[in-house]
Amino acid sequence: MQQLSVRLMGTRYTMRSVKTVGAEHRWRPDVSEMRVLASLLCAACWGCAGAVWLAGCGDRDGGGSTTQPAGPASAKPPTSAPTTQPAGAGGAERAATKPAATAPAAVPAAMVELDLGLTIDAVTRATPGYTKGIRPPHLREEVKRKAFYVPEGTENVALYTHVSSSEKDTVLGDLDQITDGIKKSEVFEIVDLGVGPRWAQVDLGRMREIHAVAIWHFYKNATIYNDVIVQVADDEACARNVRTLFNNDHDNSAGMGKGTDTAFYTRWWGELVSGRDAEGTPVRGRYVRVHTAAGVGGESVRFVEIDVYGK
Repeated sequence: MQQLSVRLMGTRYTMRSVKTVGAEHRWRPDVSEMRVLASLLCAACWGCAGAVWLAGCGDRDGGGSTTQPAGPASAKPPTSAPTTQPAGAGGAERAATKPAATAPAAVPAAMVELDLGLTIDAVTRATPGYTKGIRPPHLREEVKRKAFYVPEGTENVALYTHVSSSEKDTVLGDLDQITDGIKKSEVFEIVDLGVGPRWAQVDLGRMREIHAVAIWHFYKNATIYNDVIVQVADDEACARNVRTLFNNDHDNSAGMGKGTDTAFYTRWWGELVSGRDAEGTPVRGRYVRVHTAAGVGGESVRFVEIDVYGK
């Protein structure tokens, strides 16, 4: 017979081996001693757990930093594309000037997240693809769009409204499909205006408070359209009190001024354009006109839907 001893908290505990027929030693503990050992181990574990819990709760009443709760829904999506450092900045300098993390922005009072109705049955979930033609220099990086908040009661005031166009006749589809609420990018759900530049205009029926405009061009095959310009006006000719909400014509090829917005791939989630100024005041107008030139691969101008969210 052999023995194996373990010392814990000043006390020795013994395990004895018994030689079996196969000439192997099998360890058998002294039952009474091992029961005591098990009790001591349990007590030690509970003591450690209690210490950790107390350490985590200590700052709640005694000051110090505490973990803040998760932010509101507005903080879920990325807020912007990755920030780039100035040219020539070295690695050490970039590390030293890394901005501190900021707290999530609070949701404004009486505001709700804008719902574009992009359910799985409402859109064509096309497999993402990329245009093989020349990509413009101002093409943006695709990042998840941050949540957009609007006042309660905001709705799509363009639904079933009258649509006019630069073209008397369409190549495919009817103009009223642009405001019929259907966002699918199938062959019978698009309105083809031919090779651009072209425009489609929505008449809201009366002066409206406009918080956002959402545009869906044909997206079943990803396309990059040139010279997308969104304007709001008081008159049908789009000549009185014209305000430009979006302009990605980077070289003024459309003749309406050089724009600073970025080019984008057409996708099922659409292009969302804010109708508010820097102070958050929504623009007011009756007519919303969306200009579009041909795609970078020579594609014709094809609209799926135009939504205008306001009151």
